[in-house]
Amino acid sequence: MKFIAFYEYKFEDIDKVLEKGAQALAIREKAPERFPKAIFDFNIVGETKGVAMFETDSPDQLCNLALHNAPELTCKFMPILDSAKSAELYKKLKK
Repeated sequence: MKFIAFYEYKFEDIDKVLEKGAQALAIREKAPERFPKAIFDFNIVGETKGVAMFETDSPDQLCNLALHNAPELTCKFMPILDSAKSAELYKKLKK
């Protein structure tokens, strides 16, 4: 399943955020099962906010990533649902 992540941090924490980001990339290289697969990694939107997209079937991977970056960076994950599949499920529910 695909997820979009919305993240935010305080500007005074930027050094720690960058350090943890580099650590996460190194961990992902050695242990790819620990964090979700990045479809596109963290991208800045505004001064201290951003988005990323991940793919995983494991909620634990999302939790691992959020906990790794906490408390300096807060993440909110939202599933990305296929509209055709959602419409199909909706029609089944109406029956």
